[in-house]
Amino acid sequence: MVCRKRSRWPTGHGGPRRWHAGIVTSGDGPRPTDEPAAEPTDEPTGVPAAGTTGRDGQSRRDGQSLPDDPAGPDSPNGQARLAGLLEAHGTYGRPLRALVARLTATAADAAPRRESRPVGRDAGGEAVGQLVRAVGLPRRTVEEVLAALGDDVVSHGVGGGSVTGLRIRPELAASYSELVDAAGLIATAPTDPLAGPLGAHADLVATMRGLIARAPRPRADLDHVAATAETVVRRALWLAATYDLAGHRLLCVGDHDLTSLAVAAAIPGVRVTVVDVDDELLHFLSVEARARGLEVHPYFADLRFGLPPVAAGSADLAFTDPPYTPEGVALFCARGAEGLRDRDHGRVLLAYGFSDRTPTLGWKTQRALSDAGFAIEAMLPAFHAYDGAEAIGARADLYVCRPTTHTWRHVERAGGPLAAGNAIYTRGRASLESVGRELSEAVTRALLAAAEAAVPADQRPPGQLVFVGEPPPASAAGQGWPVTHVRLATVLAQGLPSAVRGRRPVTVAADLTEDPGGWLPRLLLAVNADAMAVVVRADHPAAVAAARAASEPAGRLRSLALGQAAPKWHRLRPTRPGPDADGAQLRVLSFAAIDPARLEAPTDLPVRFLLDRAHGRIGNVWREALITYFRDQHATALSKRDARAIIEAVVPDRAREVLQARLVDLPLGTAADLIDAMDWSWHPDHLVEVDLVVGRTA
Repeated sequence: MVCRKRSRWPTGHGGPRRWHAGIVTSGDGPRPTDEPAAEPTDEPTGVPAAGTTGRDGQSRRDGQSLPDDPAGPDSPNGQARLAGLLEAHGTYGRPLRALVARLTATAADAAPRRESRPVGRDAGGEAVGQLVRAVGLPRRTVEEVLAALGDDVVSHGVGGGSVTGLRIRPELAASYSELVDAAGLIATAPTDPLAGPLGAHADLVATMRGLIARAPRPRADLDHVAATAETVVRRALWLAATYDLAGHRLLCVGDHDLTSLAVAAAIPGVRVTVVDVDDELLHFLSVEARARGLEVHPYFADLRFGLPPVAAGSADLAFTDPPYTPEGVALFCARGAEGLRDRDHGRVLLAYGFSDRTPTLGWKTQRALSDAGFAIEAMLPAFHAYDGAEAIGARADLYVCRPTTHTWRHVERAGGPLAAGNAIYTRGRASLESVGRELSEAVTRALLAAAEAAVPADQRPPGQLVFVGEPPPASAAGQGWPVTHVRLATVLAQGLPSAVRGRRPVTVAADLTEDPGGWLPRLLLAVNADAMAVVVRADHPAAVAAARAASEPAGRLRSLALGQAAPKWHRLRPTRPGPDADGAQLRVLSFAAIDPARLEAPTDLPVRFLLDRAHGRIGNVWREALITYFRDQHATALSKRDARAIIEAVVPDRAREVLQARLVDLPLGTAADLIDAMDWSWHPDHLVEVDLVVGRTA
């Protein structure tokens, strides 16, 4: 699931009622300014403001004391305070009763465990977090109940280790159980229809738990919060029970919690396409899918810029767990719709949760979905559980969204929800609260100096300076260069426009300070120019790799990212222009284009042929490169059929889908593997294989 989560879906009867594993739950989060305050006035300052709610309630609340007892200091005891709290919640008190019932059940099981101690209003952060994740109630609600219980709640060791749990005092458990009617809760709890199938797939749950533990760490700047292994398998089992996916394709719009692997393992014959902005995740998915023989095909995509052509109109069903902001949900769902091949019957499945304490936040997201033309066909409450997202009870709902003709109008034009800016997340440089700033004068001068220094001395300006990204700073004028501005989305989609390449040398300067990591390597692939200079944050993967390059050998993956070894760019020494307006350290990375005439190895030429055509279909470009190479180096005329036979001889059947993609859309690890395969395809021995495959006389 991507991102930190917001609030919960309100029912038409005043508040949500949720089921998960037999427990009715509700949500949580900060209260927007247009709703009456119900929290104590001495709330800790770390609570997020209205409109910025995320899924990281634990990180903002752990270790903080609980709110003041709602019944006041004069309340006679915990049971009286709890009774008052339940009365205040009225019809919607059942989730609170379920929480207390769990604490009484824990008390009954805790006799052999470590000695207990009172908790009062200072319950440990991890202990509260465990309770939140177990019962599916928002952290603030759990803290409110614990404050009411006071010293009637004690902590205890779990399993003889250092982990601390919470329980009602054993001598009070029976009276509390009677107060909340624990037996009645059990008798009336809904049945989980997936409990049986989930138990039958215990091995898959264990496998997914291990994969999630080994996967790249969730990225806070992309609002990642990992779903539990049980949730990932539940998604796969629900899909298998609801749709006929064998022989069809599922599109995962973002997949940091590995839903694609679970679906491919649980549903024989399904093919899964994944689009995501995180190269480390895409590489992990590719390696694990290949090792397990699963039909999972990952591609790079920053969905703010568009969907890869190989994924557009390719899927029968789409699933997404997006950033929990109105902008993020609308954008990811619109990209999911863009990936559907059947506009009459296609659906987009959405994981989204918000707090019942902040219905306005949920309404804003639902309105964004409606504005994007989606009809909400069904909603399964509390379907998804997370290791985090405590502000919303570590739960989210499963929405079945049906695109309408209004959706397709938005997809087919540049406006509407697809015109979202970079700000779709709740944290980081692309958060809704981030403020865009121009580069400072000093950083701009350093960027321009690096760009000019990357141009060969005999081709120094005047030439053509192209600013990629935001419009060029005012200080770029008056440098003696004709200056042109091109949007980053345009360059990543189709390269530099021909109109800006007419005056040589062509030098590119780009502000990539908001790059999540994948923009720079794709820019190096997308741009055919004489020189390039970019400014990035000092913690950018390419900047970190450049700092180590002097002492470590360049590997294929880093070579592609930095332009070394892959025969297109020569990386120059990075410079330090100083901090940006926020105080973050920056680096300027510059690159000089390698002259194809100076390439030494004959096989570098066909590889360069591919690198210079990163927006063409890989299979077509590779075929033309082979024909040219064997004609020039071996005086052999290959037909298109011959060249295709060579390619198929070196690319496994399972990987041939990549031939329909563009190089700029591949995960970096896949691109490196492809270049290795291309190196083998130039070998003259393949001429004999062509004779055998095609049947031509040698």
